[in-house]
Amino acid sequence: MMKDVINNQIKIPVEWHTSIHKIGQKFDSVAEVRLALQYYSIVKRFKNFSIMSIKNFYSTHTCGQHGANAGHSRASRKFIASQIQYILKVKPDLRPIDIKNDLFSHYSIKINYCKAWQRKERAQQELFSDDDEAYDSLRWYEAMVQATNPGSRVATDANDGRFRRLFIGYNVCIKGFIAGCRPLLFLDGTFLKDRYRGKLLSITRCDGNQRIFPLAYCVCDQENEANWKWFLQ
Repeated sequence: MMKDVINNQIKIPVEWHTSIHKIGQKFDSVAEVRLALQYYSIVKRFKNFSIMSIKNFYSTHTCGQHGANAGHSRASRKFIASQIQYILKVKPDLRPIDIKNDLFSHYSIKINYCKAWQRKERAQQELFSDDDEAYDSLRWYEAMVQATNPGSRVATDANDGRFRRLFIGYNVCIKGFIAGCRPLLFLDGTFLKDRYRGKLLSITRCDGNQRIFPLAYCVCDQENEANWKWFLQ
């Protein structure tokens, strides 16, 4: 409807002329304010900038309840997530209980363990993208590896379209092993600290300078004989 109005295909509704009409006019949400401004700017033919400024400020507040818990309802998921994002950059294993305790000690904000876990999930998604999206991008990643590093080996194992495990061996690492490493492989596995709690299996070796040189790695659900066999084969 908005596009039709701008293109003069239909008549502008009368209520758009009064979407902004008096001082002290109240709205239920920020989204409602923005929509009203959009209507009004189209009717009055002026450009609506995204900059907002404070015209009046009263330091003495008479609205709402004041008390020990006042303001807690404003501590939204987005607000709390923004407070812990910079910590997650350097400490990705931050526990929900630490978030819960820090919010109370620093801001006197009380939340339960479940909410602390949810806020961490949101912060991680904004920082590192969503885990589900990452798994969905594996086919694209496989194609990009083959395009940028021909000769690499990438294999994805799925069960009815559901991800099971992934093998990656870059061609540059394979050539490096053949050219400059002793014929000795080291196998190891470790935990992945994401939502799905998978495992990372790796095959490394020592180069001529006694440094660790990666050959291949595998992402799977658990470290067991079946996954190790699939990885090595």
